[in-house]
Amino acid sequence: MRVLGYSISGGTVLNSDGEVCKGMSYLEFLLQPKSGTIRMMYDLTEDVCSLCQMIKLSIGEMGTLISDTKLHIPPYHLRYIPYKLFSIKRPRAFAYYADASQYVQYPEPDLTLEPSERARRAQETGEKVYRVLTELGIGATSLVSPARAYEKEQLKWLYNKRREANGDPVRMSIIEGIGQGIYGESWKKYLETARA
Repeated sequence: MRVLGYSISGGTVLNSDGEVCKGMSYLEFLLQPKSGTIRMMYDLTEDVCSLCQMIKLSIGEMGTLISDTKLHIPPYHLRYIPYKLFSIKRPRAFAYYADASQYVQYPEPDLTLEPSERARRAQETGEKVYRVLTELGIGATSLVSPARAYEKEQLKWLYNKRREANGDPVRMSIIEGIGQGIYGESWKKYLETARA
């Protein structure tokens, strides 16, 4: 898994690979496929605010995005959870971004950095977070929430133990109790998707 940093500011959208948005809409640039890549923004709040201005959202639309955490501007669906996640979706395309600033408190003067440096620092932060999660035995595919990555890993482990129970009713009962007691709805959803 690789990490790619992004920065949005001053009318510029770019990533740590040196790609700069030119000749396409900002949202389409952010939706470009990046298989096997975790996307990080340097400072999600500032980057999303800049993007909203750059795509000319009205004050009302920005308010809806903040208060409802989602906004539909055809053909795009935007989702924003402060300090965690920003996502863009349209038919046949989806991308989401984690917030590097949830892991590192950047010094105030860093907010005036060049966009390419912001993207590079977002990538570095993401790589460090990914490395720590890997060292903890968590196979993260997202850096939005380390707790969620841990939960997914534990659900997978518990599900495998359930499969190994070979119909033993006591073992199955214990595993079901743990799954329901600790994970509740997440356990039910995991079972449904694992069976599919």
